[in-house]
Amino acid sequence: MAMSMRHHILRSGWVLIPILVAGLFLRLYRRGQASLQIDNLMFWDTLQRDLPVGRIFGEWTEIFGLTGQLPTAMAMMKAFVDLFRLTPSFDTMLLPFGIVGALAIPVAYALGAELRDRQHGLLLATLTAFSPMALQMSREAYFYAPTFLGGFLGLWTMALTQRVWRNKALPPYFHILNAAAFFMLSWFSPSAWPFAFFWVIYMVGLFGYRVIRHKRSPVDLIIMIAVYAVIGLPLLLAPWGLQHIMEFTSDGETRAYWVRVFEVGRGESTWAKLWPTFAAYGWGTTGLRQSFLMLVLLGGLVAIYRSWRYQPAFLAMLILFFVVLVLNLLALERSVWFFGTTRIVVLAPFFLLLLSIGLLYPYDALQRHRFRLLGVVLPIGALLLWVEPVRLVPMMTGKPRPFQAISDWADAHLPAGTPIVTDRFFTAYNEFRVHAPAHVIFLSIVPNQIPEQYNGNQFRARTLDFFNRHADAAWLEEQHQWKHPEIGPWTAVRDRFAQSHTVWDAAGYRLAQLGLSYRGDPSRAPELTDYGATIWYNTTADLLERTRQAGGDAMVLFTAGWNTVSTGDGRQWRLMESAAEITCWNLSGQEQPFFIEIVGVAAGSSKRVTVSGGGTFSFPRDQIATWQIGPVMLPVGQTSLQLFDAMQNRPVPLLVYSLTIRS
Repeated sequence: MAMSMRHHILRSGWVLIPILVAGLFLRLYRRGQASLQIDNLMFWDTLQRDLPVGRIFGEWTEIFGLTGQLPTAMAMMKAFVDLFRLTPSFDTMLLPFGIVGALAIPVAYALGAELRDRQHGLLLATLTAFSPMALQMSREAYFYAPTFLGGFLGLWTMALTQRVWRNKALPPYFHILNAAAFFMLSWFSPSAWPFAFFWVIYMVGLFGYRVIRHKRSPVDLIIMIAVYAVIGLPLLLAPWGLQHIMEFTSDGETRAYWVRVFEVGRGESTWAKLWPTFAAYGWGTTGLRQSFLMLVLLGGLVAIYRSWRYQPAFLAMLILFFVVLVLNLLALERSVWFFGTTRIVVLAPFFLLLLSIGLLYPYDALQRHRFRLLGVVLPIGALLLWVEPVRLVPMMTGKPRPFQAISDWADAHLPAGTPIVTDRFFTAYNEFRVHAPAHVIFLSIVPNQIPEQYNGNQFRARTLDFFNRHADAAWLEEQHQWKHPEIGPWTAVRDRFAQSHTVWDAAGYRLAQLGLSYRGDPSRAPELTDYGATIWYNTTADLLERTRQAGGDAMVLFTAGWNTVSTGDGRQWRLMESAAEITCWNLSGQEQPFFIEIVGVAAGSSKRVTVSGGGTFSFPRDQIATWQIGPVMLPVGQTSLQLFDAMQNRPVPLLVYSLTIRS
């Protein structure tokens, strides 16, 4: 009785509901906690703008340039937020992608049920719901969650063609499903195009064969070809479609630039990354997890040999998987991108299907054995191995670096107005533009994304010059370009600082250690620096001690009221508008006169500045001038001086290049 009740529950399909609810919850819980990075910033910028969906398609390349991506995912996000009148936020930006990711769960169930039975469908749905890679993919605004869903839809339609092989009628929803599959496979990411191409060949070939061989009506074939034409032609004709992708990947400056950006990731053979990448879509790359994966795959291969090889639709899926995989591997040897977890998103659904077959094989083999309960050991073990990573995924604070946490720490521990130089140009002007601090200022010195820029723009020399002129500045070390042989590590800069603090994404790092980081490289051991950054800084006491050790008798710093800006000529300045403060320290042990020197330029108009205690200077318009204040009698210890703009109602920006003090 208990056994029949269990079978009834499993076969009813109602168990899918809690699986779907759990999968949706894990995709939406604590969403927006992980800092944005890479092209996620494009989605955030679009969300902030009054940009109609039509313009996203119509002006994709004009707005975003050559991205190598398609506009559909961004348009979907914008349409969703606009349709439901949601307030633009990280939460609302990620919401449609979490929903799309969760939609793969019932599709996985339908795929498994069509190929075998509802019990298999429930297992495949469970794997899809709790897969750490699928969860991470669905928790970011990017192009791959829809592609993952498209992969499952494509496999479902192929599973339904099993009825064609058996000369049975197709379900009434087949053509709707077929259209949805082709749309999701072709309109969201060009990485799915090889899969879509061979999938279409299979579908058209099979239905054409049925018409010719079995003299069936060509209506289904005509509908199918019409659907493919209606959906596919815009991709061939639109400037953001095939034309854009070919221009991006063809030889030229844009392609050469991005090849250099991703050169480090291409350091080892693409084929060497194959097993670790697929292991990441299983249970990870630790010894135990890889052993478990190999055991499951072995069970899957045995199951295919014994029974699944008699299913033509499944064999077609298997062939499609290997053909597209090999083509991707060969193409990526010369591609802009390197092989990684995002390159096989469209193939991941079949890999999960293969894992589900391997997990069920012992259960099937022991059905008539008295130890048949041992058949559930593998499925239970699979879920247990995912407990830790599933718990970690919502705890992640970065992809991989936790820029918001870095920003928050700097705000809380460094003086207001502290300039923090980043060692990667994009970090300052992309990541910290979105995850902006409230009090400190992140900046970079010159563009340095690729080695030619890094060396040609003399990044390190200019950075040292900035620290020489701004002793209160801090340094954010991401170890950018350290792995390039023509650049190498830069640890000498640390000697300028007495303090350091590393902010890192502990959950993301642990996932990477398990080989389950979606944005990581599972083919190599993770480095802590990839999942965090170190802030090097000095306290005022550190700077005073350094001045004493150098034999100095005074120190002066920018304190309140200053901003930091960069100008088009690659120089950085401290900015004063209506008022600001400088603070002096007399370290000589007795009251004595000092001279304070300010080198700066008034932008756009002349600026007359007064210092507290007397003294006025007029900076001419757009000309660098030197103001020597003094002699100023300073008592032993600390003294603050106020600077005021004489035109308080119309303050002119004063850009200060350097501030020094001498006796």
